[in-house]
Amino acid sequence: SRVQYYPGMLADILKGGNEIGNHSYNHPLLTRLPLKEAVKQVKDTQKLIKKASGYTPTHFRPPYGGTNPEINQAVGMNVSLWDVDPEDWKIRNSQQITNHVLSHAADGKTVLMHD
Repeated sequence: SRVQYYPGMLADILKGGNEIGNHSYNHPLLTRLPLKEAVKQVKDTQKLIKKASGYTPTHFRPPYGGTNPEINQAVGMNVSLWDVDPEDWKIRNSQQITNHVLSHAADGKTVLMHD
């Protein structure tokens, strides 16, 4: 839902050579929604991103990692999950986060981080 308020940020992200992914409209645990509503969360966000930036995401990161084969198939996008979650949004201590990430990271692993 934030896309509509910050369309210029999408342009900056793309200009910087980065990819934009879809993270749902308002961050629900999709597996607790009816399939139709879970898909609507993603499809509505796709439309907003396309309208604001001209870009159509190909990757989807479900909130909380909550997805299943039915949602994945219905959404029809590459699903991006992670191997290491330092819970940086909760801990808010850079040294603890660094220690956690470095002790769990390895070649080929994906680390989930928030700004």
